[in-house]
Amino acid sequence: MNYNEALDKLRSVNQEHILKYYDELSEDKQKELLEQIEDLDLSLLDLVKEGSKELKKGKLEPLGAITLEEIENNKEEYEKIGLEAIKS
Repeated sequence: MNYNEALDKLRSVNQEHILKYYDELSEDKQKELLEQIEDLDLSLLDLVKEGSKELKKGKLEPLGAITLEEIENNKEEYEKIGLEAIKS
């Protein structure tokens, strides 16, 4: 794949910014980047678009977090789980 082919592929999904610093890369790194772009399955981007019928697991959103107080209150339980995971 050459630069123009990569640009066309990326432009089709509005991702041409990936080539923004292409000219600053060494020749080896340019080749490596073009190979990575060639291997990309850009159809996967359609799966994460909001409202996609093929996305069956719900919306993508940040996970909830626990507070430091909750961690401190459950410290022994978390240590026990961690040690069991290491043993197994």
